[in-house]
Amino acid sequence: MTILPKTKIDQIASIISSGGVCAIPTDTVYGLASLPTDNTAINELLTLKGRPDGQPIAVLFDELSSISQYLISSEILTHVQNYWPGAFTAVVQVHETAGFVFPVITEANTIGIRQPDNDLTKKILSLCGGVLAVSSANIHGSEPARNADEVEKMFGKQIVVLDGGSLNESDPSTVVDLTSYPYKILRQGPIDLSDLQIE
Repeated sequence: MTILPKTKIDQIASIISSGGVCAIPTDTVYGLASLPTDNTAINELLTLKGRPDGQPIAVLFDELSSISQYLISSEILTHVQNYWPGAFTAVVQVHETAGFVFPVITEANTIGIRQPDNDLTKKILSLCGGVLAVSSANIHGSEPARNADEVEKMFGKQIVVLDGGSLNESDPSTVVDLTSYPYKILRQGPIDLSDLQIE
């Protein structure tokens, strides 16, 4: 594996845009990133992690305009956008024609979306079209990597990683299902359901 400095962000974006998988820093942990519409890349990501089939992969986006075009109804985002960027993942419904592949998109045509609170991550997203499928950089069942060296120890020379420095310990994002009312917390994180200003 090659560890690249953050000045090589264009090289990372080129690899991902060409159908590859790279490790990138986010605002929580390092993540394995690929195009959400590329079946081969998604399968490679899952193989690297040794992750069970069917577990959803979150979609990170740079700006609301990048993700809203895929949603059946983007109005719900006006109620939760104040929690972005940050540790908040919303499960929403998308059009069948969105082009996302399983398990980024579920059989119920839902995806989990989040805007990361990290300028470097958002720049990578922008260079790759605004949205990427990102799953924590770790072998399934082990702790996620928080620096480039930990990624290298875990995956060896299998992937390229962008060195964004060491990331502080942080809680995983709150995951809320917004596809039906009443809304449900699927994973508790920093934001509580009672904090959501949704009527």
